Amino acid sequence: MAHKKGASSTRNGRDSNAQRLGVKR
Repeated sequence: MAHKKGASSTRNGRDSNAQRLGVKR
């Protein structure tokens, strides 16, 4: 969770779960 894309995180706050995985990878 620490390494999250600021922009992506804010835009997809509620969908950060699925989006985060894709963005992180």
